[in-house]
Amino acid sequence: MDPRQHELARIALQTVGRRGFVLGGGHAVVLHGMGTRPSEDVDLFSDVRGTPGEVADDVIAAFESAGHSVTVVRRSPDLVQLTVTYPDGYAAKVDLGVFWRSQSPVLLEVGPVLHPDDAVAGKMDALFNRWAPRDYLDIDAILGSGRYSQKQLITIATAQPRLRPDYVRRIPVVPTQDPRPRLHRLWNQREQDRRDACTLRRMGRRADQLTDVEVAVHTRGTNSHSVHQPTSCEATSD
Repeated sequence: MDPRQHELARIALQTVGRRGFVLGGGHAVVLHGMGTRPSEDVDLFSDVRGTPGEVADDVIAAFESAGHSVTVVRRSPDLVQLTVTYPDGYAAKVDLGVFWRSQSPVLLEVGPVLHPDDAVAGKMDALFNRWAPRDYLDIDAILGSGRYSQKQLITIATAQPRLRPDYVRRIPVVPTQDPRPRLHRLWNQREQDRRDACTLRRMGRRADQLTDVEVAVHTRGTNSHSVHQPTSCEATSD
């Protein structure tokens, strides 16, 4: 986890952890040892509707007391999106939202963190509802950790009220076709997906000598995840 994002999460959780907020999203997955992909946002979740809007002023005040400036990007009862800027210009996104949970959070050094089951349920939710390339990468990393099987992921996901079991079972947990045609379309998507599109392009190159990306995923035991990470988009351009 990026040190500054870690600091912002810690400041926020010291302020609203007692109100039931926990660290979720990609950071929760990484802190539970199921991936290394950098996350753009610091996601803080409550399981009670209306609380993000109620605690927003307290979180903003905590960041400002630490010497940071805060811009409110969006504010509603269930979702507050902030941009927190350090004095040197570094900026990070912090989101306060609502997410269903089935397990008690885990207390880590940063503060309360979404339980692993609920963290991966959130990633399955993202895969189902968003279909961004980074969601495939996250699920692949979770499977690669050996902590959950595909069957377990589907079982966990279908426990969520947001996901209907008949739809969840249709989700391809890993891409099974040559990704390169799709990557040409992905290349023009929003900037936050740029890094993940580059990673998928590298996966496509590996697939030239394999049957498909799923076979490449099965080689994860040879540390294939680190191989898949390009240093820049230019390094993998055709």
